[in-house]
Amino acid sequence: MGQSETAKILVVDDNKMIHGLIETALDDCPFQVFHAYDGGEGVRLYYGQQPALMLLDIDMPVMNGLQVLAHLNVKANTHCPVIVMSGLATAREQEQCLSLGAKMFIGKPFQIVSLVKSIKLLLEQHDICYASTLA
Repeated sequence: MGQSETAKILVVDDNKMIHGLIETALDDCPFQVFHAYDGGEGVRLYYGQQPALMLLDIDMPVMNGLQVLAHLNVKANTHCPVIVMSGLATAREQEQCLSLGAKMFIGKPFQIVSLVKSIKLLLEQHDICYASTLA
């Protein structure tokens, strides 16, 4: 990704309040945020927008987060780190997410400042330049 490009963040969650919270938190960051409200829509946007990072809920209609991770073969496609967010996930589901290639699991409710730090950290680890656009 070139320095003048904006990092794309894909938020896949069926809770509109979560989308609003994340959108507001990332408002001052040089990210372009895309929203999907079910797993199927998330898969379509993933292929269509080729995001730099995806935030993914587990419990969603059409395809759940585990199905999305498996379908996208996230473990093999290391160019887009995934942060899974869920308040209902069991320890087994958390382990499954990580074994399917998710880079991080964050429980809901989460601290928005910690989430933003995690997003920036993962983007930096994947050599995605976004800070150069900050004034």
